[in-house]
Amino acid sequence: SESGKDPKMKPAALIAAMIAMTFACGGGEDGPASADGPSPNPVTKPVDTLEAAWEVGEELGDSTRSFGGIAAAAIDDQGRLFVLDQVAACVKVFDLQASYLGQVSRRGSGPGELRLPMDLFTMPGRLMVHAPMKRGYVAFGDSLQLLDEYSLWSMNPPVYCVGLSDSQYVGYKIG
Repeated sequence: SESGKDPKMKPAALIAAMIAMTFACGGGEDGPASADGPSPNPVTKPVDTLEAAWEVGEELGDSTRSFGGIAAAAIDDQGRLFVLDQVAACVKVFDLQASYLGQVSRRGSGPGELRLPMDLFTMPGRLMVHAPMKRGYVAFGDSLQLLDEYSLWSMNPPVYCVGLSDSQYVGYKIG
């Protein structure tokens, strides 16, 4: 075996073993424990708290604010929030005050239409929607008009992508 590694050890088992060893080692930062309980001077650790600034969506009511199944969301350089509704096969657009601005695309197989969209990301001047049924991405411009459809692969599409510039993105895929 290479470098003393057991070729039969699965990556998940290795990760589980590392986590177990981490917990078994204890933190060490809280000082030594004694039979009387924890150290009298425990080290305090900073805590971050997340708080919702605003919410988008309704269970019942206005169809512009209800979703069948949110698959992804992103904010572009203009401060617009894009929410991908996988069930409705569209992207709903909001400003950062949660006001509805419009919808991009709809269910279908025509130009700019989507079936089972999986993800989205923004690039300067573009909204890119991962469209596995089209084997690539559907690109929309600043005014949310269809720019193009990019067929990039025949099988095994990327799982997640992020825009780097107006002409580059990076993604990863499971091999």
